Amino acid sequence: MVATLRLADRTDRPTLVILASALIVDAVAMVTAAYVAKRVVDAVVTAAHSTGQGRLVAPVLWVAAEFLVTSLAVVATHVAEWGTVVVRHRVGLQANLLLLERCADVSYPRFEEPDFVNRLALARGEVGPRSAAVVGQTLRLVRHAVIVLGSSVLVLAVGTWAFAVLVTVAAINIIAEVRHARAMYALRRARIQRSRRLSYIESVLTTEDSVKEVKLFGLSPWLLGRYRDIYLSFCHDERALVGAHRRRLAALEVLAQLAMGAAYAWLAVTAAHGTITLGTLTLSIMAFRQQYQSLKGAAAAMTAVYEDSLFMAPYFEHLRTDPDEPDVAFDARVPTLEEAPVIVFDKVSFRYPGTDRYVLNEVSLTIGAGRTVALVGRSGAGKTTLIKLLVGLYRPTSGRILIGGIDTATMSRATLRQSTGVIFQDFVRYQFSVRDNIGVGWLADRDDDTAVRNAMASAGFTDVVGQLPDGLETPLGRAFDGSELSGGQWQRLALARAFVRRSKVLVLDEPTAAVDAETEHKIFQHFRDLKASRTAVLITHRFSTVRMADRVVVFEKGAVVEEGTHTELMALGGRYATMFRIQADGYRD
Repeated sequence: MVATLRLADRTDRPTLVILASALIVDAVAMVTAAYVAKRVVDAVVTAAHSTGQGRLVAPVLWVAAEFLVTSLAVVATHVAEWGTVVVRHRVGLQANLLLLERCADVSYPRFEEPDFVNRLALARGEVGPRSAAVVGQTLRLVRHAVIVLGSSVLVLAVGTWAFAVLVTVAAINIIAEVRHARAMYALRRARIQRSRRLSYIESVLTTEDSVKEVKLFGLSPWLLGRYRDIYLSFCHDERALVGAHRRRLAALEVLAQLAMGAAYAWLAVTAAHGTITLGTLTLSIMAFRQQYQSLKGAAAAMTAVYEDSLFMAPYFEHLRTDPDEPDVAFDARVPTLEEAPVIVFDKVSFRYPGTDRYVLNEVSLTIGAGRTVALVGRSGAGKTTLIKLLVGLYRPTSGRILIGGIDTATMSRATLRQSTGVIFQDFVRYQFSVRDNIGVGWLADRDDDTAVRNAMASAGFTDVVGQLPDGLETPLGRAFDGSELSGGQWQRLALARAFVRRSKVLVLDEPTAAVDAETEHKIFQHFRDLKASRTAVLITHRFSTVRMADRVVVFEKGAVVEEGTHTELMALGGRYATMFRIQADGYRD
């Protein structure tokens, strides 16, 4: 709770002060209204038994006072509602920004850790509404506390026993609610993995990329069955928990009503004997109701703050995650390589954290400056892992990677990232404009039409843009009612994103897997011009792509088993020659 309130205070202290002040004014007005109501009743009774000309002055004045008090309460309520909306949005925004900024400051491998992913999923699902709720409920707790304090004196006048009963019922209620909140939090945290699975099934059933297979394979009934089973298990768990909790609360409510009934009976008898005035009777009943409702409201607010704070715990736990790779915004002024570098892999080995199997085992490889190397081999041989090490997404378990004679372990993340341009096979299809999709490759050139159009030409994408309704400004993807591209067109767009970069190291993972042969030929022609000033690494299973490389490196089980030109490897008659002939025979057939 304290951490969330500090977050709100740092985010928007002025509005927070206004909100707190409005709630306190509203509480004071409610207590004052009860006292003014007593004076109104007493003034009316006195006037009824008086014959003087000024007998109506006091009732009218007290009614006017009540109007002023209630008006003040109304204004305070609306100010509080306004402040609640403002604080909710600003605190929610700030909380989400902090969460996303911390995501940007942790290294890529953390996103492959189940514990980190589960904690992040729990934090993302709760941070917005829960952060605002903690602030709002805490301030409402203050409001209820003011009302309780103000009406306590009046309730004590009824009898200390009445006050004691109300406080006892409220305390028991708080204990019951806190126990329930703790149990509900434990339940939801325990099922976070199943919650993520539920969300995943929803996405499979509703996302364009997967709905094709869902329809073609008739998967809807099966997926809906799994979805229903998980959801019903959630309902069963919560129904049992909530049922027991509501039975306890019902018993407490009956006890509270008995206490109020006894108090009302005592007040009625006392008033009948003339011990208290009718105004005092009215005041006592109002105060008693205020006390009861405020104690009940305070218990609910206290429980809500406790529950919301529990659910905020994963969020603050996430914020405490070690920022092992602080994010660096793109800056064209960052010093990068000025010439195509020599790249050296020196006995590089790698295994994923928590595993014993080496994905790469003492790989040694040298790529000459301005040369292009094609990495080939079976899926899972370690090719993509090698380039992830090259661009700094992973760090070698042992060995070194040198770019231009500099160990990448000693290079700043900004220099390394901006010195390398990479497009993975599973490239991102940004649901932005064409310009944005290309410009994210080198943000400094996003608004440079010449640079963007040159990149499009190199990727063979110019003709596609010419057919789009708004050219470079055309939004892409169906998420926001944009123009959809074919798989091959998206891949050419991704290539343009790589080509717009001024990086001297270019890494392309299956760069032409989804394009036709004619387009592939055009791209290769442009690529020959581009690679003259860059050192390039290609990963491909299409041997037509391999032919454009200066050298070919064959991977098998995380190690280099063959290396040479296409002609040399064909003459060798080894693994490469076998794979090439198998693919070539497929074309000849």
